[in-house]
Amino acid sequence: MFSFECEVNDNDYLEFNLYSARFSPDGGKKPNLDRWVVPIIYLLIAYLIATVVKYPISIVFYLIFGYISIYWIINYKKMRIKTAKKRLAKMSSYGKLYEKKVTMKFDDDKFYDFSEYEETQSQYYRLERIVVDNNAIYLYVGVLKAYIIPKRVFTSEEEQAKFLEFINSKIPEKPKKQIYTKKN
Repeated sequence: MFSFECEVNDNDYLEFNLYSARFSPDGGKKPNLDRWVVPIIYLLIAYLIATVVKYPISIVFYLIFGYISIYWIINYKKMRIKTAKKRLAKMSSYGKLYEKKVTMKFDDDKFYDFSEYEETQSQYYRLERIVVDNNAIYLYVGVLKAYIIPKRVFTSEEEQAKFLEFINSKIPEKPKKQIYTKKN
């Protein structure tokens, strides 16, 4: 019924990993915690240093650690993306992370994934959830494993809507079935 030639690039894979980290059962809490706890720790360090050091110098420590805290809060998202890019680059130096060119085919009974080196077929009951993100659709078959379908493979919004309607009709009813739409 549907067939797509998907060319997944590093940015698609990065966005998938950031999304999965943010919305995984454990990962969603950590970024917000890090964003606010680290600056508090910096300010506590400034306070501890200020209690030991004499008054005029203690103001300098408050200013330095206060600046670092504000910088951390403002630039946390950029630093997190930069760290994820470095981590993915390091992991890719060990071997292939994902297939760059994939053909996805969706029939009435199964869906297929054809790449240069392998062909897989799966039943629709393997799909746990569908995620519609800004630039891609993720078909999750595990907590952190998904098929990435970039939105650029669709010729129109209408085709994308038809595909989503089709794929949602194929997923058996499960308590975990969810569709997320990322909002800016």
